[in-house]
This record gives sequence, C-alpha cells and structure tokens, in this order.
Amino acid sequence: MEIVLFLATILIIGLVLRWFFNVTAATLKNGAIIAIILVVLYVGFKITPAEVWEQVQQIFQGKR
Repeated sequence: MEIVLFLATILIIGLVLRWFFNVTAATLKNGAIIAIILVVLYVGFKITPAEVWEQVQQIFQGKR
C-alpha cells in the first residue's frame, strides 16, 4: 500500500511539473533522475512521502 501511495505521489508531482513548465525531453530526463533518487531514498532509508509530509507540516506549525 505504501509503495502505491509513493508511486502515485511521484506521478502527481510529475504531472504538476509538466503542467506548470510544459516540459521538454531534457526536463523529463531530470525528472526521471529525481524519481530514481526518491526511490533510492525510499528503499534505502524507508523514507515515505507521508513521513516527509509530516515533517513539512511540523516545520510550518513551528514544532520542530
């Protein structure tokens, strides 16, 4: 279930970036590199988008 959420997050980010910047092939390659880095972080350190989102929310709420 977590991996599905993770892949969906990557897909949504990719679609948003594509919509904002109307990306070229070079940008897609950079996006693929970023996605690979995210997957490596997920597999290597078990950092999930939910955990990252929690951290971001805590920072915005000032509860570091």
